Amino acid sequence: MASKKENKEVVLLEKKVDSALALSQTIEINDDKALVKGIDFLKNIKTVGKAIKQQKDKLLIPARDVVTGIREMFRSTEDNYAEAEKNVKKKILTYNLKVEEANRIKEEKIVARVEKKTLKPETAVRKMEEIKEAPTQGKVGKVAMRTVRKVEITDEALIPRKYLSLNMVLIRKAALAGVVIPGTKVVEEKTLAGY
Repeated sequence: MASKKENKEVVLLEKKVDSALALSQTIEINDDKALVKGIDFLKNIKTVGKAIKQQKDKLLIPARDVVTGIREMFRSTEDNYAEAEKNVKKKILTYNLKVEEANRIKEEKIVARVEKKTLKPETAVRKMEEIKEAPTQGKVGKVAMRTVRKVEITDEALIPRKYLSLNMVLIRKAALAGVVIPGTKVVEEKTLAGY
């Protein structure tokens, strides 16, 4: 791919933009004649902007098509990979949780026997050490069990307002369609569009 300096069209556009930028910083619009010149200057700037977009799209659109094609080529493979990984992780986790629960029950029974004095403390220690955890290493792979803290919403109505965010797209669409939304108002402000 050609660098920016090697692409003559980009260099030409860059010169036009640099010139327009310099002029935009010095132009003064304080009477009707200057306003007319400013409007025409804005049109020229917009024309350069369209040329920039066209030049950029000439390079980007084929690149996007290539990226889209590559992503599509691998989509089902990646989906199947993710599903296979998820399935095996779920089964490993389920087994590990079953082993942990069985070990917890064994430990509780040992502690209960020590408390009832039907098992000597030193024997209890040995029995606790004999309890085996689920393996975390295969011949080539390893796993690690982690505890992850997550938050579940149990009742949305009880969540304080400071933790809620506004959906401005939805609010704007409804308000502009005439829906009266308490705490909002439709305001009009002037902007300038150049053609």
